[in-house]
Amino acid sequence: MSESSRRHLDEILLEYGVKVEKYLQRREYLFSLLSSSSPGQRVQGGGFVSSVERTAEGICEDRQLKVIMRFLEPISNAIAALDWQQRQIIESQYVIGMDREAIMREMGISQSNYFREKRRAMDAIGHRIFGQYM
Repeated sequence: MSESSRRHLDEILLEYGVKVEKYLQRREYLFSLLSSSSPGQRVQGGGFVSSVERTAEGICEDRQLKVIMRFLEPISNAIAALDWQQRQIIESQYVIGMDREAIMREMGISQSNYFREKRRAMDAIGHRIFGQYM
């Protein structure tokens, strides 16, 4: 992968971390709105819809969440396909926001191992998202 492609993918992964946070915040906001309403309600035909069902339906139908998920899904799938060490490096850096030193310390790996695994992870994510090595 070229250096410019790696920088572009780095920017995409940084945005991924931001979108994950927005997704979680929006979901929590919707949950609080929907769960604060009445415990259940009767529907036509005498059935009963619980607040849990209304909450789940409201979250699934939220437009903002759908837009965020369209961005997150292909990247999440690419990250999920990585081996555990590569996935931990990517998630720690881009989702949690840890720096390289903290990641290496927590994982107990050397700097050369960190860079090798991160490069492999970036290559795999780029290949999976864009269908080719950039």
